[in-house]
Amino acid sequence: MLYYYIYYIYYMSKNWISKIYKNEKKIYSQGKQDGIIEYIIKNIKIKNKYCIEFGYDSNTLYGGCGPNTTNLIINYNWDKLLLDGKYNNKDINLHTHFLTENNICNIFKKYNVPLEPGYISIDVDSIDLWLMNAVLQKYKPSFLSVEMNSNIPIDYAITFPKNDNKGWVGDKIYGASLKALNIVAEKYNYQLVYAGNVTISKNHDAFFVRNDLITNCDRRPTLQDFRFTYSQLHRKCIDDRYKIMLDYEEYIKTNDIARSQLKANNISKKYLC
Repeated sequence: MLYYYIYYIYYMSKNWISKIYKNEKKIYSQGKQDGIIEYIIKNIKIKNKYCIEFGYDSNTLYGGCGPNTTNLIINYNWDKLLLDGKYNNKDINLHTHFLTENNICNIFKKYNVPLEPGYISIDVDSIDLWLMNAVLQKYKPSFLSVEMNSNIPIDYAITFPKNDNKGWVGDKIYGASLKALNIVAEKYNYQLVYAGNVTISKNHDAFFVRNDLITNCDRRPTLQDFRFTYSQLHRKCIDDRYKIMLDYEEYIKTNDIARSQLKANNISKKYLC
């Protein structure tokens, strides 16, 4: 009996991902992402202490809705690139750019982002999935986080389209579901390790760690372990704008935006309206 108890304690001490939620903490971030980030960098090997965040939503290191990278920059002395569609401050390496899947890697190259940055934070309230996919084709961050649309249960891979003139208008039509983001992550060999619940963790960011950097974890979480992340956020869509959302699994199979949008209509209407 004592043997099994010792084995259990040893196993749990080695399986660091299982304890990730115990490390939630807010310092500068909007929710409790700061503690998650600190915990991850203590448990994986970081080649380049370099972080990127977009959209940044602030003109200073401290302002806006609460940046995910500020704690790394101020308290851990990480280098950084900050990008936003509105704000600009060269003193903190913050630059104004309208990001698309076609220009994001060129922008990274312009500002000399290393091919293996330590951390990337993506939160643009719209084409998050498409930016994630474009970046991971060329760049291999140690870990990254992407805001998820928590209004959609993990059973459905629903995402905002590649292009839309309005962007986010303050309702439930934004970003991508956790399942859709996880499909992209697995494609590029990243493991989902954490996904915040807005009512508990005060955030709805999904964190992914590069598979080759994960050690001492005999059991890794599956998508089903994150079913609790489903929660209602923002106001309901009151018109037919839900029709712009698309089924990402259908898109992967067909590469047809219109067909993928049609496939998503019923799910989007049910959960977003």
